[in-house]
Amino acid sequence: MGLWGYNSALTSMAVGTFFVHSLPVALLSVGGAAATAVIYGAMETAFGAAGSPCLTLPFCITASTCWLLHKQIPSLKLAKDPHSPEKNT
Repeated sequence: MGLWGYNSALTSMAVGTFFVHSLPVALLSVGGAAATAVIYGAMETAFGAAGSPCLTLPFCITASTCWLLHKQIPSLKLAKDPHSPEKNT
C-alpha cells in the first residue's frame, strides 16, 4: 500500500487537527483522503516519468486546500487549540 494509504491517513489526521469535530469535518476528512489518493496517483505517474518520488507532496497540497476551505464553508470551525481536541467544543 505504501504512500497511497500513508498520505491519505495524514490528510485525515490533519483535518481532524485543524477543525472542531463535526459531521461536515468527518465528510471533509473522508473526501480529503480520497482526493489525496487520486492526487498521489497522478503525481506518482508524473514524477515517476522524471525518475523522482513525489513523497508527501499530495498530502501537503490536499491538507492545505482543506484548511483553506474554512473560509468558504461556514460550518467548518477552526480549532482554537489544535493540540488538545477536547478543549475545542
